[in-house]
Amino acid sequence: MKVCIVVLFCLSLTGCAQFIADKITAPKDNQFSGNIDALISKTEFCDDLGYCIKGQQLKEVSSSSSSYQFKLNEQVWHFKSTKEDTPISHDPSSLILVFPGFNQPTEIVALHQQWIKHITGAEVIVFQSADMSVPFKFGLDFVSPVISLIEQKQPSQVHLIGFSMGALAAQAVSAQTSSIYTIETRLHLIAPMTDFHDSTLALWDIIHKDKLYSTFISDETVEEAVQLIYTNSNLSADDTDLVTKTKHSRIPTFVYASTNDRVTSAKDWRQVDSSHIKLHNYDKLNHIETVALTHTELLKDFVSNLINKEVSPTNTKVLGTICDINDRQCMTGLQAQ
Repeated sequence: MKVCIVVLFCLSLTGCAQFIADKITAPKDNQFSGNIDALISKTEFCDDLGYCIKGQQLKEVSSSSSSYQFKLNEQVWHFKSTKEDTPISHDPSSLILVFPGFNQPTEIVALHQQWIKHITGAEVIVFQSADMSVPFKFGLDFVSPVISLIEQKQPSQVHLIGFSMGALAAQAVSAQTSSIYTIETRLHLIAPMTDFHDSTLALWDIIHKDKLYSTFISDETVEEAVQLIYTNSNLSADDTDLVTKTKHSRIPTFVYASTNDRVTSAKDWRQVDSSHIKLHNYDKLNHIETVALTHTELLKDFVSNLINKEVSPTNTKVLGTICDINDRQCMTGLQAQ
C-alpha cells in the first residue's frame, strides 16, 4: 500500500519531491526505550517575543553513585561515578549548551549530559533537535531563545556543542555571543553537517536505496526535494554554509570528524586554513559512531578541549570505559564495576 502511495505521488515529479521533502523534515517518533525521568526535567526556553523551543535540564540526583552505559554496534560505553568524585574542572559559573543532531533522541544525549555535568561541574542544557520545529528551519530558529537564556544566566563561559545538523544552531548562537557579549565562548562541532544537499543524498543512499519504492524515485527528484526544503524554510544553501560561517568567525572552534563518515565528511574542513579552528580527524568511524562518542581518542580530545586541560586516554574516571563486545577481558571488567 505504501509503495502504491509513493508511485501515485511520483506520477507528478513536483508532487513526489514535495512528498520526500515532507518525509525528510517531519518530526520523527522517538524510538528510545527506558526510564530516565529521574535524571532530566523537560522545559521550554523562550525569547522576548514568546517564541519557544524545548529542552531538558538535569535534576539533582540524591543517590550516592550513578552508573550508566549504552551499546552501539560493537562498542559499549560505561561510566560510573560517586558523589565523592571531584569534577576534573569545577566551574559552576560556566554554561554548556548541547544541540543534538537531526532526529537524535535527547534521551540518549541525556547520558552524555549527565557525564559532562559530572566531569565539569557546569550547568548543562540540551535542546530539541532541529526536526522538532514546525516549520523546519535547520535549527536556526533556536538562536533567539538560546541568546535570551544566555542573557538570563550571565555565565562566565559558554561552551556550545553541536552534533551533526545541530552544529548549524551552535555556530549561529556563537556568532551572536561573539558580537554581543564579552564572555568567553567555545564551539565544539561533532560530525558537523557542512552540506545539507550532500548529507541528504548520502542518507537517502544509505537508508532508502535498497527499498522497493526507491525504484520509482530518481536522484534528481531527491535533489529537487532538497531545494523544496530550502524554499519551504525561507532559507538558502548560503544560510547553512557551516564551513564559511565558521571560517569567518573568530570563536575558538574544535571540529571532530571522521574520514569514514559518509554523511558529514571531514574533507571540507581539511581545506580550511584558520588559526581558530582545530580539526580532530578520526579513521574508521561512521556518522552514528562519531555522534555517539564511542571512541576513546575522540572522547579524550573532546574533554581536553572542554576543560582546557590535557586528559589521558587511560583516565577512565573521566572518560569512562569503551569496550569492544568481543573483548572478553574488557567486558568482564565492566561487569565487575
